[in-house]
Amino acid sequence: MPVASGKKVSVIIPVFNTGELAIKLILKIIKSDYKNLEFILIDDGSTDDSLSLLKEFKRQYDLTAKKIKAAPKLIILHQDNAGASAARNAGLAKASGDYVCFIDSDDSVEKNYIRSLVEKLEQYDSYNSTELRIALATSAVRYQRKKSVRELYIKEPEPANPDEDFTEYILRLLASDGRLHAVNTKIFRRNIIEHFSIQFDEKINFAEDLKFVLEYLKAAHRVQYSRLAFVTEPLYIYNYGTDTSVVSLSSLSWGNWQKSFDHLCKWAGKKPSKKSNKLIHKIRFHWKISHAFAVARSNQSLGHKFQHASPLLVLPSLIIVKFRK
Repeated sequence: MPVASGKKVSVIIPVFNTGELAIKLILKIIKSDYKNLEFILIDDGSTDDSLSLLKEFKRQYDLTAKKIKAAPKLIILHQDNAGASAARNAGLAKASGDYVCFIDSDDSVEKNYIRSLVEKLEQYDSYNSTELRIALATSAVRYQRKKSVRELYIKEPEPANPDEDFTEYILRLLASDGRLHAVNTKIFRRNIIEHFSIQFDEKINFAEDLKFVLEYLKAAHRVQYSRLAFVTEPLYIYNYGTDTSVVSLSSLSWGNWQKSFDHLCKWAGKKPSKKSNKLIHKIRFHWKISHAFAVARSNQSLGHKFQHASPLLVLPSLIIVKFRK
């Protein structure tokens, strides 16, 4: 049943040569069961006709929206090509919603995606208890690649233990799986983003999502929003391996992973607990494996792959990748 009211959600969608896909995405979300929305699309210097498509769509949309009560607002922005981080920052600067979510233009979501995230985020808002405040809600994911489909994060992780502080809890989640790494499966409270001036780091082109999430969680914890909520239905659809979704060259350099790891160590503090320190080393090991898989999936020659990562890690990764196709 459609939710006509509720707090406003700003849906931020970067676009680079994916104008047609972005329009299809918006039309799908408009038909969803959550109606208090605003769409902010940022054309990041597309080299095709994406910008003209978006402008024409907005012209037609605005004409129709005049006849529809409480139709979502549609904002189209344009910038010279500066990357997804700059596009998302531009979207944040324009956002007016109570909550913010990021969706990639070549991905999709189920019709109950936004409603489910909002309900999870707000489930304890009426309680007068700082212990129940939820910082963000995140959804399970369906990875689609050609004919293969994988569903990830469909089980809820164990909640924070009484003897586990906030840093240990987040590190444990990071060590268990990758559900905290991306921003485009989550809903955030915009007042926290705005109050602490949280932005995407435009100087890096690897793991900028994770850096944003970690900085947001630390800020939320400072104002006593220390819980996370999990939607275990795979409501976010990640179209992997398409023409617009390729293995980034930035993931092939271990140096980029190391920089992200250094930021994680800084985030954890100068004197992490023994438990935190153990989890940090576990995360580094997992990232070593993830790096090897990124190298194995790339289009680089075998010789170049061995230059990026140890053959002891790349060879078994190549075998696993081959059997997964």
